[in-house]
Amino acid sequence: MDGIDKLLTVKEVSELLGLSDKTVRNFDGDGKLVAIRTQGGHRRYRLSDVLIFQRGFVEFQKGDVVKLNSGGPAMTVNWIGEKFGELKVGCSWFDEKHKLEHSVFCPEMLALEKKNDNSLE
Repeated sequence: MDGIDKLLTVKEVSELLGLSDKTVRNFDGDGKLVAIRTQGGHRRYRLSDVLIFQRGFVEFQKGDVVKLNSGGPAMTVNWIGEKFGELKVGCSWFDEKHKLEHSVFCPEMLALEKKNDNSLE
């Protein structure tokens, strides 16, 4: 299989999503990202399914500006990855006294405010 229908291993999916192998396997068990089983019982994931999952699960990327769904300051996404077995988003912002603050959030707590356009056109 080529292109979008390519089958990926657990390791390839974990590297693409920035998660541990165990979390990817748990997503399969939870029905969040369903694997195809080989004759030997190994998990394989369609690239198209992984990309759809990635877009739907986290709508933002490093450099984007986000806000908490409950309000608050605009924050810059510094990283997206796994922490404590769950997908997390690391953000930075300046508080009202202009002090740089950092914290980690679950993606579902955040809303995209502005995409980072890094293109060099």
